[in-house]
Amino acid sequence: MEINSQPISKTFFLKMDKIEDTFDAKLRFFVDSTSKPINIHYTIEKPGQASLKILDKNGREIITLADSYHPPGEYNAKLDEQKFSNGTYICKLQTLDVTLFCKLIISRKK
Repeated sequence: MEINSQPISKTFFLKMDKIEDTFDAKLRFFVDSTSKPINIHYTIEKPGQASLKILDKNGREIITLADSYHPPGEYNAKLDEQKFSNGTYICKLQTLDVTLFCKLIISRKK
């Protein structure tokens, strides 16, 4: 598990956990300090249904970013952090074979 903290702008910071292993899927965050959306990059190794969701810290679904059949390949989803209040969120990637989670902490300085 890897924990990073990277400035997004003068007032916004993203802290993340990156969880990857030898699964049939991979999940990563990419943050571009020049733009607001958070890029969520995920890789699907086997064809099939895949969903990418953001949950609150209690496990309740906040938004579904993808929920469809995915052929093998690399995918990107954009998350508009402006729609989220400060707090801890969970990014959940689920395929038929594996479920991956990443912790997303949104914290804006006042």
